[in-house]
Amino acid sequence: IVNQLLERSPNYTRGLRYQALLQLEIGDPVNAIKTYEKILSLEPSDTATLNQLAKILIERSQFTRAQNHLSKLLDEQTGNIEARYLLASAYYKNDQFSQALTELNNILRLDQEHKPAKELKKTINSKIIS
Repeated sequence: IVNQLLERSPNYTRGLRYQALLQLEIGDPVNAIKTYEKILSLEPSDTATLNQLAKILIERSQFTRAQNHLSKLLDEQTGNIEARYLLASAYYKNDQFSQALTELNNILRLDQEHKPAKELKKTINSKIIS
């Protein structure tokens, strides 16, 4: 049904979101990434789609791509804590500890009680010290 809908309206973003979810459900993250990127080409400030795309890219160790997408979003939405945390996670998993700490400090300036940011900061600091 989703494919039929998208044949008629290939730029229907709600249909594309369903398609991406189905692609993930059947274990096809490569095409899900392409679908999410198409959605973002149509709606560049779609935060939910960008966060989902970033999570998939990070899971697939495509840290630089995730960082690029998240950085673009944060240029427009500097206070987006979830995007900042995803960016910090991508930096951390890519062994870019200094950049990760910068983002974590930005998060903690916005929300001093952000538990995941505090925990990741502690993890990074212990790796740097040892």
